[in-house]
Amino acid sequence: MNILVIKQSSLGDVLHSTAALRAIKEAYPQARLTLLTNNGSVGIVQHNDDIDEIIELPYPALKQHWPKRLDKLIAALRTTMYAVRQREYDLAFDLQGLLRSVLFLYGARAKKKFVKGKWWGLKQFRKKQLHAIDEMAGVLQLAGIPMSSRQMQLASDASDVKALDAVLAKLVGSKAKPKAELIVISPFTRWVSKNWPLAHFVELANRLSEKFPQHAVLLTGAPNDQVAIDEVLADQTNKRVYNLAGALSLAQLGELMRRADLVVSGDSFPMHVASAVQVPLLALFGPTDEQKTGPLSKQALVLRAPDCSKCDKPECQHNCLSKLAVETVFVEAAKKLST
Repeated sequence: MNILVIKQSSLGDVLHSTAALRAIKEAYPQARLTLLTNNGSVGIVQHNDDIDEIIELPYPALKQHWPKRLDKLIAALRTTMYAVRQREYDLAFDLQGLLRSVLFLYGARAKKKFVKGKWWGLKQFRKKQLHAIDEMAGVLQLAGIPMSSRQMQLASDASDVKALDAVLAKLVGSKAKPKAELIVISPFTRWVSKNWPLAHFVELANRLSEKFPQHAVLLTGAPNDQVAIDEVLADQTNKRVYNLAGALSLAQLGELMRRADLVVSGDSFPMHVASAVQVPLLALFGPTDEQKTGPLSKQALVLRAPDCSKCDKPECQHNCLSKLAVETVFVEAAKKLST
């Protein structure tokens, strides 16, 4: 039996889909499971034992070629479609539900097709009020596949552990040990409106470092976040706060989170990673709804921006999260580190 799952982006959504992949494999343990995802998301699933094959969509190239080089864009889509059509599938699921993903569901040689959203000729499920994982569960249920657990999977291997140890040893010395006391702070999200001010994060990091001097405080981010963090740390006298932006792969970030005594993050991929590995987590929410995208771990606490209407806009003039006081976050962080 062959099964195709399409989940291209974003990073947090791909991590969510690992709960669905586990449910499919539990229902059909002997099936060959193929995942179509963006090449930037492969690091999330490359060590996932539920997946037998990964088809990579060259998404950055597609964005680069649109709209000036349609010939190259079409060529990249054609190559990916060819890979999808190499195999005939018994079941195919599109857990994305966007035109750029359903295109491949329509093109797949599958006996039965299921989609998140409303698309002509396909068995469909859409309930926007549900948590993202529960919505995926609804799509699976169309095929008679139950989801017994919302637990996400982010696996690493020995090379990831070794690489993380090397990064930490160079940066924080003795704090590289797996049992070291670490606080991880992830300041950045994909939306400006979801970002708590970077200065607030740095103030929190300094206060936590002073309150818990045995801990190293690590700020994470993408490579293009490194300069911004360096700039705000440049005048800091506190030498126990470190910049890890751009230093880790996705799997290595997961391994770092497993070692953390506390993670503080906005509504972002690092938040979902901390939830997946079930470590103490403070999740800072403003324009997005935690009922739909929030952390599912029992060790997570959501702190909401005061008087925020949950507008769900990437940019918002009200800048609600800036009104969430550092003191509020610090008090809750101290509680988690003291238990």
